[in-house]
Amino acid sequence: MLYSYLDQTGIALLLQGALRCFKPQQLDDPWLELPSDTAASFESLLEQQYQQLPANMRELMDFNFFCQQAESKRAQIEQQLSQGDDQVQRPIIRLFEQPNNLQLWQRLAQNHQGMVVGFEPVEQWPGAMALKQVCYDRQRPKWPQQLFFQPPEFSSDKEWRLQLAPQSALSQKVEQQTLTTTQLPLTQIDCLFFGYKMPSDVIRHIITSLASQNIESLRLFRCKVQAGSYSIIPDKNLRL
Repeated sequence: MLYSYLDQTGIALLLQGALRCFKPQQLDDPWLELPSDTAASFESLLEQQYQQLPANMRELMDFNFFCQQAESKRAQIEQQLSQGDDQVQRPIIRLFEQPNNLQLWQRLAQNHQGMVVGFEPVEQWPGAMALKQVCYDRQRPKWPQQLFFQPPEFSSDKEWRLQLAPQSALSQKVEQQTLTTTQLPLTQIDCLFFGYKMPSDVIRHIITSLASQNIESLRLFRCKVQAGSYSIIPDKNLRL
């Protein structure tokens, strides 16, 4: 089972049957290097093709002449290049191994005022293309492997990333923000953890809203701070 941490915006989306996802350029990741533009890719492709020519052919024409001959097909080649790397268009859902990570509760779940949703099985998510565990390493790989790497300082997140098909991405306006979202498979929600700072009336509203969508057998927990330690634990098992 993997978990998604939700702030107030994420909860609003949940009640609308949606979940926030991110295109690569929307990830809060200063190390991510998106692929070069199509013009640069075109030049790189020509250079690669030129080097693959037999030596005797390269002796007959230099690289500039080879580029001139390819210029007539430039528009067609660039269109193929822009369509070929759909990794840039694939939305990503960030998921985590643990529902009680204090740093994630603070960063992603509005400092314990949000909630955590547990999904099972994640692999059957509509539009799922790849589910990969994030690797934590000091060395940064090239695109697109970068999408699944982070520096060791974030290793306690224990993150996984689910790539969806590009057509799974939706544009949705929530609280004056236009966000990338995807349809939420409600039947794959296994459990909910409500933050210990979430007011009881908000919890009741969420439970009532989900009950109206005929979600049954959900395991519901309210978190509390464990006395004498720096940890939070599920306090109450609620039922719809």
